[in-house]
Amino acid sequence: MKDYQQADKTYQKIDSRFILGHQELALLRQLQGRLPEALDQQREFVKLLDDPAVTGLPMNQQPWAFETDRARIEFHGLERKKAYAYYSLSTTFYLLDREDEAMEYLNKARALHDPRKKQ
Repeated sequence: MKDYQQADKTYQKIDSRFILGHQELALLRQLQGRLPEALDQQREFVKLLDDPAVTGLPMNQQPWAFETDRARIEFHGLERKKAYAYYSLSTTFYLLDREDEAMEYLNKARALHDPRKKQ
């Protein structure tokens, strides 16, 4: 609804251990042109995905679902969620003209989907 200030206030109230909330807040900040703050949120997003105590919480066990006019995308499992986080972080680094860091996270995401790796 483009009420970014109200959305920001609402997301600030979400449990800080709710992993996807950090990505949603990062996207909100990107829409506002606040890329450095979006980057901070995405770094927290990635950090939480590496914490088994947080990823094991029931609120973080559900698949992540995103809908567009044309498709519904779901991410099941920790590796796919990490890949999404790495791609997102890579995009923000790229938008900030930090291409080396963007490539680092792009490669991390790709490594999670390496067909030579046993699933």
